[in-house]
Amino acid sequence: MNKGFTLIELLTVVLVIAILGLVTLPLIGGIINKAKEAAYNDQIKFIEEQANKWSIRNTNLIGNEYYVSLDTLMNDGFIDNDKLIDPRDDTTLKGCVKISYNATYSKYDYKYTKDCK
Repeated sequence: MNKGFTLIELLTVVLVIAILGLVTLPLIGGIINKAKEAAYNDQIKFIEEQANKWSIRNTNLIGNEYYVSLDTLMNDGFIDNDKLIDPRDDTTLKGCVKISYNATYSKYDYKYTKDCK
């Protein structure tokens, strides 16, 4: 009386596991990428909100456009060092927040940009 598995049964199980892996791994990768992109967008929104708070404290903005660097926001205590990591690739964020006056709506707009002018 044999109590083991045959080679065909073992190969069938391995094949089923391989097919499941081939189907699920790309799906999981897509979910992870979407989560990283969402975390990045939340982080940029946070940085823009902190630039808004910074501009309220520094009401002497001149002109229709002003660029506040992330270093300035960090040095003035509006953001922490750990908030400057890009969750998509774990690099340090560099750049500025462009503060521009929107005359149509009589308000300031805040937009993160990698290029400081």
